[in-house]
Formats: sequence, C-alpha cells, structure tokens
Amino acid sequence: MANNKDFIIKNGVEVGKDIKTTVGTITSGSVDLLTGSYFFETLSSDTTYSFTNPGSIQAFQLEVTGGSGTTGYTISTASYDNVLLDLTSEDSSSFCFFFKPDGTSLYVVGDGANEINQLDLSTAWDLSTASHASTLSVSAQGTSPTGVFVGDSGTKLYHFNGSTLYQYALSTAWDLSTASYSSISFSTSSQSSSPTSLKFNSTGTTMYVIAGSSQDSIYQYTLSTAWDISTASYASKTLSLASEDSNPRGLDFNSDFSKVWICGAVTGDVYQYSMTTAGDISTASYDGITFDTASVSGFGIAYDMQFKSDGTKLFLLNAGNDLFQFSSVADATVTWPSSIEWSGGETPTTPAVGEKDIYTFFTDDGGTTYLGVKSGDSFS
Repeated sequence: MANNKDFIIKNGVEVGKDIKTTVGTITSGSVDLLTGSYFFETLSSDTTYSFTNPGSIQAFQLEVTGGSGTTGYTISTASYDNVLLDLTSEDSSSFCFFFKPDGTSLYVVGDGANEINQLDLSTAWDLSTASHASTLSVSAQGTSPTGVFVGDSGTKLYHFNGSTLYQYALSTAWDLSTASYSSISFSTSSQSSSPTSLKFNSTGTTMYVIAGSSQDSIYQYTLSTAWDISTASYASKTLSLASEDSNPRGLDFNSDFSKVWICGAVTGDVYQYSMTTAGDISTASYDGITFDTASVSGFGIAYDMQFKSDGTKLFLLNAGNDLFQFSSVADATVTWPSSIEWSGGETPTTPAVGEKDIYTFFTDDGGTTYLGVKSGDSFS
C-alpha cells in the first residue's frame, strides 16, 4: 500500500533559532569567561593570556588577529611606511642627516651647496610635516662636507669635511641659524681618510666614526672633556665591517649602546651587530640579521641611517636624495596559560600581522586544565 499519509512531528525543530553565542570581554590579556563564550582582539603588544571566572563553562573560543608589537630596533621585520621626504630642495647631493631626539627638527648635510640645512617638523617624526627652517654654510671648512651630529642638549654641532671634524656652537639650542664655528677641529686621518658619519654617546665622552672605501670600519674615540673634540683621542677600538659591506656609510646605536647598526653603499642594506660590553665597539660581532632594502622599489643604495628615539621607526637616506621611513618593530607575541594542553602537543605560533586565527578551548574540571585546539587558521 502506498505511503501517502501526512506526518506531523510533535514539538518539531524550529529552524533559524538564534545561536546562543555571547561575545565576552578581554582586559589586559585576561579572558573573563563570565562575560561570554566568544572573544576576539587584535594584538597591539606582546600579550600574556589568562582565563578567569570559568564557572560552569565547558568550551569557548578566542579569535586573535596578529599585529605589531611595541619592541623597537627590530630590522628583521622592518617594513616600508610608504613615506619619504625628497631633500632636493635642501641640497642636490645630501649625504647625511640627524634628528633632534624629540623628532621635531632634522639636520641634513650635503656637498651640492656645501651647507647644512635644518627642517622643522610640526608633528614629531612625521616627514610629511617637514619644512625648511634655516641654512648654515660650511664652505669655509671645505667642499666635501659629510656627517652631521648635534649634541650637548642642542648647543654643539659637528660635521666632517674630508678627514677633519669641525665643531660649532649654537647660541640658541637646536637653532641652526645661531651656529658659529668654534675654531675647534679634530683629524681622524691616522685611522681614516674617508669618514662618512659619526655618533656620540649620551654623555659626549665617546665618539664613533664610520669610514668607507678601504677602511670599512667603525673607530672609537674618547673625549677627556665631554663634547669637546679637541680633547678626543683614538681609543684603539675598531670594528671591521668589510664582510658585510665594503663601503659602509651610516651608523646608529640603541639607547643602551648594546647594539649598533650600519648601512652601506654597496649592498644598500642594514646590518645589526651586538656588543658583549656595551659601548665598546671592539666587542661587537655581526648578528646575522639584515634588512634588505631591495624590497623597496626605487631605494637603491644607503647613505645614512637613524632610528627614532624608541627604535620603532627607522629612517634611511638613499643616493637619490630621498629620506625613507620604515617601521622597525617586532610582531606582537602571545604567551598562553600553562594550564593548556594543546592538541598535537605543540603550542601554536602567534598569528602574523593581519592574520586571524581561532582557538577553541575545552575544560571538564572547572578551569583547572584546558584542552586547546587551533580550530581556524588564516581567516580573512
């Protein structure tokens, strides 16, 4: 007999009913399970997660999108900010530059006009806000100026011309228009005939000079009177750079002088070195860490470099008279609670910047232990 009867399901299933998922809150890495069963955030710093108020919850999910952290001086993950400053209007051949420590003034030296130019930035460290402020002619000291540094709280300026370093005084701190030659100079010819850039330590008692061509080294000097180069003497401490770049041009240090970076005119890349004794260049060795500028279209070779004071930005001057801006921070990392036993036995890696991963956690003992599963990888 044909089955042509209608059937009615008593208390039938209701299709389209709301899914019982509540978005919870995360505060400083603390996942409050009392507030929901689904959590999400984009990392903006290194994060240590903890799970609180588990109550009777048995399962929840956490969505994490990778982001940049706050640890600076990280060239291995440096990325171009698509920001550059054309310096042609300041000098047709810019060689070196120096930022005021607060990022509100920029000093550029070049031999196109044999002068140093000051640009002021209305927004600190933002190259797009730079405008010309003043000019200092250095032609009286020669026709090949390189290297520029402003120290002693903005009251002294230094630049190379050939192998001679010249010292100027600024009657108004950081104001180049008030600079005058102090009739003080220092020769590096016994170590290098072609110095290209220089840096001082924070107290003005140590000076570092980088030289290209056949020297390919950083030389360290001691000043018996702080910031007075007439009292400088070679400290017999050197770091050879020839294995990385045979024509190094620029250098910079981190805040505690435990690391030094150089850029070169042969490879155009940035190289990182660590010192076993902070500030002692003779104890430095290459870390095997490089920033390849070839990834930036139109960059070419590097003439000089400087980090933002906290190391989160890197500025590079190329041979084309352009100053490029990069972000130099490490990707944010995640530290998970030790109470998690991960499926497969391996803790998952932190998602890369912009990558979204989803994790599902289960507990059957009230939150004493959790089983963790990476349930979603690289979601858009």
